[in-house]
Amino acid sequence: MKTSNLIIAALGFALCLSCKKEETAEEKLKKFHSITVEVNRSYNVDEQISEFDKQELKVLEKGDIREIVNFNLVDTIVPSLSELKYLGTIDNGEGIKLKVLTRYLVTGNQYNIRGASSIELYDSHNKLYGQYPVGGPEDLPDAIEDGNWVYLRDMQECEKRKNYIIKLDGTLPEQFFIPCTEDGGDIYSFVKEKD
Repeated sequence: MKTSNLIIAALGFALCLSCKKEETAEEKLKKFHSITVEVNRSYNVDEQISEFDKQELKVLEKGDIREIVNFNLVDTIVPSLSELKYLGTIDNGEGIKLKVLTRYLVTGNQYNIRGASSIELYDSHNKLYGQYPVGGPEDLPDAIEDGNWVYLRDMQECEKRKNYIIKLDGTLPEQFFIPCTEDGGDIYSFVKEKD
């Protein structure tokens, strides 16, 4: 084979690599895997929160971006799963990298179950830096891509949320908006942890 043919073949191969097809939201979601962790169940909400905090620290220390950790803290017949997901790191705008963790905490007993969701930000020592309390687990981003939060899931009640990107631009916004329908969405605010 002539040298010119080899160069043309190499250029064609390089062009083919650079024109790689972008992954769909469904393909990205398939990369995640869920694990269920056995924990001590309790009727006592303080004990449930203490156990949740222990699991949260384990997830932060492990730092597996594609793992979703589920566990049942509530001592009920029907499982009420809490969920933790480590998304990776972002920059706070001051050169500090923060770990991003989404959390959905379910507490209570068989007669009164409550849930709370938030996007939590931690420093390199796993100390809480701040959070965005949100309305529910459907308001939690699914991934970080290019330093931005991305919503990948398809939700019937919020058709505008799938593939929505919250552009962080290397900063932490005081507030952010997540669309739901043509008529609106939700606004959430940052709460900095007190020193």
